[in-house]
Amino acid sequence: LKKAIEEIRTKGVRKGRHSSTYDVFYKGNRYPPKLVVSIANRFANGKELDPASFSGGAGTECFSVLNENGFEIRAKKVKVWVEKTIVKGRKSRNSGELRLGKALWSPTKSKGGADIYSTMREIRANDIVLHFTDNFGITGVSVAASSYKDGSGVKGSVWEGPAYHVPLRGFQKLDPELERSKILNKENKPVLDVIRSRSKVFYQGDLNLRQGAYLTEAPYELVNIINKAYMATG
Repeated sequence: LKKAIEEIRTKGVRKGRHSSTYDVFYKGNRYPPKLVVSIANRFANGKELDPASFSGGAGTECFSVLNENGFEIRAKKVKVWVEKTIVKGRKSRNSGELRLGKALWSPTKSKGGADIYSTMREIRANDIVLHFTDNFGITGVSVAASSYKDGSGVKGSVWEGPAYHVPLRGFQKLDPELERSKILNKENKPVLDVIRSRSKVFYQGDLNLRQGAYLTEAPYELVNIINKAYMATG
């Protein structure tokens, strides 16, 4: 098991093998439990286990093996993200596999080749996604079904080409919707400025929306502001 962890530490987590809910915590770092056990079996028995051949999670043999060998397993911290997107007038955002609440999607690079969509590679299963639509405000909420997958953009559009897809589940439309002015206002500005100084968020110092910020993390303090604003809508 230690040899497997060392291999992951040096080579990185393989594409598509990130953990969803739990991590093995070892020497201050986190590792995917099923990947650790899969690789460990190669060192022990000469054959790496197919991840589809066994289950992970609380109460499984996979976790029992790790626990019995003294490894600590910790639940992953769920993050909250804000998807800032235009829905009105866009067919792909209103129907099909890329519609709002069905999937997050973005090009892999900007037109100039910049890695401005890197946050798409950070989202994990069970993370919460707030949908900020049409520059109006937060109109829905979803849960990430998994980490990102390779896909393609909308054919025949300026977004055609290699893309990141993050499948979503449990989409719920907010009723009432949360208008941006309830969040981005002078009353909240002192706290919003502190948040902005520490994190890349979806708004600017003048409380206008930040261009190019398709998917941004919402730190706890920002989530707290959003929750309070929504509760106040009655």
